[in-house]
Amino acid sequence: MTLTGADVRAARGRESRKSFSVRVGITEAKIAGIEKGRAIRDDEMQLLIAAGIVAGGGNGEAPPPVPTPEPSPAAVEPQVLRGPKSGVTEINVIDLPPIELLDFDIDIDDDTDPLGIINVEPLGPPGEATPRQLAPPGSRIVSNSEVQTFKRCRRKWWLAFYRGLEPLKKKHTGALQIGTHVHKALAAYYQPEGEPHTDPRDALERVLVEAWTEIEGTVDDELIRNTIASEFSKEANLMRAMIEGYVQWLEESGHDEDLEVVAPEAVLAAPFDVERETPVYITGRLDVRLRRRSDNVRLFMDHKTCGDFTSKSRTLHMEPQMLHYHLLEVYDALRQRVEAGDGVHYEVEHTDGAMYNMLRKVLRTERANPPFYQRLEVRHNKHELEAHRQDLAGVIDQMLTLEAQLNAGDHPGRVAPKTVNDTCSWSCEYFALCPMFDDGSRSEQFIENNFQTHDPYDRYPEFG
Repeated sequence: MTLTGADVRAARGRESRKSFSVRVGITEAKIAGIEKGRAIRDDEMQLLIAAGIVAGGGNGEAPPPVPTPEPSPAAVEPQVLRGPKSGVTEINVIDLPPIELLDFDIDIDDDTDPLGIINVEPLGPPGEATPRQLAPPGSRIVSNSEVQTFKRCRRKWWLAFYRGLEPLKKKHTGALQIGTHVHKALAAYYQPEGEPHTDPRDALERVLVEAWTEIEGTVDDELIRNTIASEFSKEANLMRAMIEGYVQWLEESGHDEDLEVVAPEAVLAAPFDVERETPVYITGRLDVRLRRRSDNVRLFMDHKTCGDFTSKSRTLHMEPQMLHYHLLEVYDALRQRVEAGDGVHYEVEHTDGAMYNMLRKVLRTERANPPFYQRLEVRHNKHELEAHRQDLAGVIDQMLTLEAQLNAGDHPGRVAPKTVNDTCSWSCEYFALCPMFDDGSRSEQFIENNFQTHDPYDRYPEFG
């Protein structure tokens, strides 16, 4: 059977393109391209036939009396970067143009565009997705966390990402855990309109109950558990004060009233151009994708728990994590335009930059000095993004070269040396292990007793 774009358009009838794309298993951008005359690929043809689309515009069945409800943007699963699943025959890897070719002024005038504009909501991967699910099998996945670890300390990178070691005993208190719990509480609150969302104060209590239940189930020693309980209780009260104040701050300031949540906890992955036999995909998770209603600007929000705002705000415009996320947003927009097909103008919203949502880790007592909450926007232009892309390409090239040296049998002490500074004692989970590689201790026995191996990209890391 041979189908044409006219057949597909006729079969869709009055059904929305978004609903139709979900029903047949082909992304909305690809449906748009097919309807505008792009040749139908073999895998697309199979999906269309399987969905009952036939030549002549019919689908073999009477149209449903009620149109199929359109899913929210967060519920639509893009097919282009996902692994094999039901209804998808293979992954289509897209060759994206370099970022220096990007034109951020992508609005097209109807009068000069004979093909017309296709306006759709950008697709957002589900928050439950992992990098391994988003990138094709066999890809080398790279996150900002891995890049920054590599730049900070080669030995830590060797242990965490090359060997995939994680401690058997999870740390239950501390700065990282505070950030994780607060992120989870806010994630339950920042949901798209129409989706269930939870007051962050209630969400935090659920998070704390889950965390304490895990502690009770994994820490057998009563003395150790009591010590953890004391610290856990202090941190729980701190987090309650932070979230309670945050809700009050929002009510008084109205900072959220002009914001529309597009997608929460969006995990993205995109092909990255480095000259290697194995394809490289960069990945990241955005806390919240937003649109500001008053000026229709798209931003992504990143929650930060911090001790003070001054030191953090000085370097926000240079923060590599946000540049990394913005680069992923640009590639995601490019993906949608490329999917539409050659000769098809496909308008998508581009993202202007990051909105930092900062919460200070203070109890807000009478002696504490405000402000306790702050939001800052940081925009990145195409020159900054291109500079970051070049920097990222250079670091990834070094990382993969070192990886090849390790695979070839080079000694880790020579090619992946340690870098020591005064943060090691509290910021590195390998602090006790690290000197054992240098002082003749039985480091591998220590690893066997205290660590386990895992795939860092088989699940997405906790927040932060």
